[in-house]
Amino acid sequence: EVARALPDPLGEVRKVIAATKDLRNTQGRLSANLVADAFGITVSELARHLGMKRQTLCKSPATAPLQRALRPYERIARLRSTLSHPEFIAWLGRPIWDLDGRSPLEAIASGHAEAVADYAEDSLLGTPS
Repeated sequence: EVARALPDPLGEVRKVIAATKDLRNTQGRLSANLVADAFGITVSELARHLGMKRQTLCKSPATAPLQRALRPYERIARLRSTLSHPEFIAWLGRPIWDLDGRSPLEAIASGHAEAVADYAEDSLLGTPS
């Protein structure tokens, strides 16, 4: 409910929507398998980032409760509206000063996916972090 109440300035931009379409299954839900593929990580790594068991993600990769946990990944993947896939994967591994010198993947792995999503969104909007 909170996520719906917050404004989403990029949620209606066609190029942004197209950049994240591949993260959703045929029912329109974010899928852990598809998110892992887009981020160049394994489902096991994604499960660790989310504090879940790999088996849980593999059994139900697109359940309703999982949508909230995957939402920051969708926000981060919006960068693919301006970056190619190889550039996006490289960005995920590059240390960023605003993330305390950690790479986005390192920050995500340490429980800061929302901060990385905010940073990515600020970058797309041209707003300072």
